[in-house]
Amino acid sequence: MKPKLKFGLMGAWNVDSGAAVHTEIFGRSLIEMGHKLSVFTYMKENFHGTAILKEDEDFVHRCFTTWNTPQPKFNPIPFLTSDYEYFVAEDHGMFPLDSLAKIFHWIKKRAKTLTVIHDAGLKDDASFYQFDWDAIVCFDDRYRDFLIKAYPRNRVHIIPHPCLPWKPSNKEKARKQLDLPLNEKIIFLFGQTAHFGPEIFPVLKKLAKSYPIKVLIVSKFPPTLESWRPIAQSEKIVEIRQEAPDIYRLYKYLYAVDTFIYHKPSTQGITVASSIFQCLGSTCPTVASKSNFTYPFKDKIMLYENLRGLEKWLINILDENADYKKMQRKTKQFVKENSGEKIALKIIKLLKKL
Repeated sequence: MKPKLKFGLMGAWNVDSGAAVHTEIFGRSLIEMGHKLSVFTYMKENFHGTAILKEDEDFVHRCFTTWNTPQPKFNPIPFLTSDYEYFVAEDHGMFPLDSLAKIFHWIKKRAKTLTVIHDAGLKDDASFYQFDWDAIVCFDDRYRDFLIKAYPRNRVHIIPHPCLPWKPSNKEKARKQLDLPLNEKIIFLFGQTAHFGPEIFPVLKKLAKSYPIKVLIVSKFPPTLESWRPIAQSEKIVEIRQEAPDIYRLYKYLYAVDTFIYHKPSTQGITVASSIFQCLGSTCPTVASKSNFTYPFKDKIMLYENLRGLEKWLINILDENADYKKMQRKTKQFVKENSGEKIALKIIKLLKKL
């Protein structure tokens, strides 16, 4: 039998941060492939995200806080006593960097090291650059272009963000389990991104004149709840559910609804919409605003530049028109090409070459 590999994975875990999406898809793919995994993640009193979504597995060590706490904490013992031959750090700019640096030479003695960059640009904090990573991974050419200004070009590698596998399910069953109406067209927004959703509500209200629409908001993020409550109080088509679903419950929602809308304006710097990568495998039709968040999805999902474009795509979905079906085929191919297993294999191949 081929010997399995041993990984130490440092980053956000079992939380709702964008970085955790990549960490968990990668980490859980390693486990499914039979490899051994030790996860080093943030303490419960100070984690990277807005909510802890589930109980930790036996291989998870909560042993540090984010760098920006008044008194950052860092327990080195799990790093020094766990068994791993490859060490992968996710979004290391959020770590207590100087504390990690004090034991990094011991990590380097036992393992090949790789960091996955989630940052929007080069940092002006010198502590960020004190680690001699064997490899630096980024998601696309935008990240590479700024990274090679500071790092040797041969250490910077593009490996796309992974997706969960394409896995259809039964809509009626999911709706019954979630106590959702069976005869309505459900438009879904969730999490922090749903905070921007009221900007597109006029389109949803207009479509409700022609379709039996329900707008479902699922979030525990206070700004999201505050932005939607006045609308929900005055518009019967809007329902708010105050929760932060783990991936299994999130997928149940995605199976139940007719479309997921990701509406978020561009920000400064480089970024990706991790929640879209997280959701595409559900097969739920995804409609998203064109921005720097959705750069990786060009021609792969339904993107809109304005409210008219959003309305057009929603009509395509609700009527199941040819353009919608064509785009769903492209989305399915994109998900297969960037599955968690395929991306994990690319990272493993890179690590073995170091």
